Amino acid sequence: TPDDPVAWTQLGLHEFECFNRPEEALRCFERALTLQPAAPETWLFTGMVFLKLERFQEALTAFEHDRRSGSSFALREDLRGDALYGVGRHKEAMVAYRRALKLSPDNPLLESKLGYTEVKLGHKNTGPAKLRHAAEAVPELHPVNDRLMKACIIAGRLEEAADVAERYKIGRAH
Repeated sequence: TPDDPVAWTQLGLHEFECFNRPEEALRCFERALTLQPAAPETWLFTGMVFLKLERFQEALTAFEHDRRSGSSFALREDLRGDALYGVGRHKEAMVAYRRALKLSPDNPLLESKLGYTEVKLGHKNTGPAKLRHAAEAVPELHPVNDRLMKACIIAGRLEEAADVAERYKIGRAH
């Protein structure tokens, strides 16, 4: 079905998720968007691929085309936060992460992104608190521990950073 935008979107997702071929996924999404330019899901997936490729500005542009509310809003705001952070717009990233966290309050990975962004913006009490909470919720998750360790270093809490590094190392060894 070469003229089916949904089929092209599904093929693009398959290329991205199963075969880790982001450029091929973008080609499929481009075809889908040619056939159906206002497809919010395809724009969201396009933004995800641009984010993976660290093409942050292009990701932001793609995310602007997805105006849906509801369950996809939290994911889009999380991804927008990543793209905004990637282009150095930390305050806007913090706002996006907060919006996403309101809809997904039990998401430790998202909470850690918000906490780390807060630390980068100088919130040296609330940021580490969020990061610690996230690390307690998912102690085995590397990105959460990595953010907590870096935040401790930024905040001048070197002993705590060393403790986090040691706990994570020990946790991974078992």
